[in-house]
Amino acid sequence: MMHLGEFHDVADAWIYFTGDHTMMDGSRNDRRRAEAQRKGNERLFWFARDGKEYVVRDAATLDAIDKLFAPQRDLADSQERIASAQAKRAEEQARFAEKQAAVAGRMAEVGARQAALGAEHARLAAEMHRVDERSSQTKERELESRSHDLEREMRKLEEEMRPFEESMRAMEPEMEKLGREMEQLAEQMEEHAARSGRELADLLTRSIASGAAQPTR
Repeated sequence: MMHLGEFHDVADAWIYFTGDHTMMDGSRNDRRRAEAQRKGNERLFWFARDGKEYVVRDAATLDAIDKLFAPQRDLADSQERIASAQAKRAEEQARFAEKQAAVAGRMAEVGARQAALGAEHARLAAEMHRVDERSSQTKERELESRSHDLEREMRKLEEEMRPFEESMRAMEPEMEKLGREMEQLAEQMEEHAARSGRELADLLTRSIASGAAQPTR
């Protein structure tokens, strides 16, 4: 079901049953009243204007209404396609972000261990005069070895992070392009709705005058 509030000036409320789809600008009560007038799966245009309700079953009038709505449906389909592509890319970005967060957590852990090791180095330097030289040199070599191990681990994590960052950057142009396309479609829908809304309002007025639009009561 497609809600087309852009056509709200056409009538107080309207419902268009095309057979396969339903388009409307109205309430649930409006829809219930319109459905009560419908026979099976027939095409039917119901609308309320100036306190009266009408239905259109005339094939030529319904074809004219359908022609007015066709571009709007096409634009809505295009928006749905773009929104689906945006959602897919957003899911991929979310997966990359989750993996980045996991790697970043491990990097933070290594960073904390490096900081602790730096503090240990500082304590050793402060205590050099109180311990024998051989013992201090042994401890220094041990700390240096651990420091190198941590540096290698950090470089490995940075390499692990790089593909995620590159993938995220690679998706940015496409997401921006999809966003621009969505904005352009929204502008086209607004322009079309204003033009087609006036044409539909005139068509319904003529349909009332010609009898193609029949009062429901």
